[in-house]
Amino acid sequence: MSTGMEYYVHLCWDRNHHMEKNIRERDKDMRLFYLEIDRLILYEPGVVFTPGVANAIGMPKHTIQEAVDGGMIDYDALNRRIGSLRDSSNQARRQRAERTEILVPEHVAMKWIRNFPNG
Repeated sequence: MSTGMEYYVHLCWDRNHHMEKNIRERDKDMRLFYLEIDRLILYEPGVVFTPGVANAIGMPKHTIQEAVDGGMIDYDALNRRIGSLRDSSNQARRQRAERTEILVPEHVAMKWIRNFPNG
């Protein structure tokens, strides 16, 4: 059953996303490269936010404005301004924030990629 998620580019907020581990387990020789995407992409038509892993069954999609207005984006956790991750509540908060996704319809245009590799 298709959820429509294959029509989006899934963006994470930070390097070392938790899905990287799954990808590396499937293909040990996989070479990963994180692209830095300009935050202005958030204002592009059709870009949406999910409060968890987008592929999860029943995961709702929200406009970026709905996510901001609803306090769904934990900027402090994403920017590591919540104290020590040795504290289990801080660690859980950071993990929840990292699982949220930004979905861009179809593709990310070159103008949004800030560190495109040259080879």
